[in-house]
Parts: sequence; C-alpha cells; structure tokens
Amino acid sequence: MTTTTTATILNERNYRQWALEMESILFRQGYWKFVTGEMRVPRPQIVPSTSSDASTTLKVARDPRDPNSNFEPKSDDAAYLTRFENFLRDWERWQMNNDKASGLITQFMEPTTQMRYREYKEPKALQASLK
Repeated sequence: MTTTTTATILNERNYRQWALEMESILFRQGYWKFVTGEMRVPRPQIVPSTSSDASTTLKVARDPRDPNSNFEPKSDDAAYLTRFENFLRDWERWQMNNDKASGLITQFMEPTTQMRYREYKEPKALQASLK
C-alpha cells in the first residue's frame, strides 16, 4: 500500500506553516536528523590496523564519487579492508537518505523557489537558508 504525503507548498508568504508541516513529515519518515545535523556523514577509520605509518592514511573527502579524491584502500590488511567496505556501505546509505531528506524538502516548494535553492544538497544548509 502506497501512502501519499501532502503538505503546504512553500511560497513567499507561508514559511512558518510550511516549516511546521515539513518538520512533522521529516520526523515521521526518519529524516529530521539530517536537517538538524545530528545525522553526520560517516567517516572511515583510515589507518590500517597493521601499520602506524602516517603515509598510509587515506585522505577523507566529502564524496567518494568525487573524481578528485582518492578513495582507494591503502592497505591489503583484511580488517582494514572490511572497515573500509563498511564505511563505503554506510556512506552510500547516508547519502541516499540525505538525498531523500533534501528531496522531501524541495518537493513541497513552488517551482520558482525550487530553482532558487537548487544548489543546496545538504538538508541542514537548505533549511537554514530558507529561514
């Protein structure tokens, strides 16, 4: 069974009503912590367990899909590789839910408002910019 979510569409005159409804929707669907910043981007344990050499650390980027970042494991240590794979899985799950939260927020905006705020990809920054 599919449930349809309805809310006030944000325009220049109804921010308070819209914000109350959005908070309720985001709470109900489990995305409110993305808006408050409580749900943070996962960070990997980046040092292989068999090495204390700082040169083997991995640079942490905001987005593993970023072509300018190096998200290749720096070790063949099995425990490290497992932690690295777990981090990537957790990051992908976080990114998917972060995108869903942003999508819910923008779904209930007038098209002109959506265009004005389209560059915001983080729900916390998007919500803050609307206040």
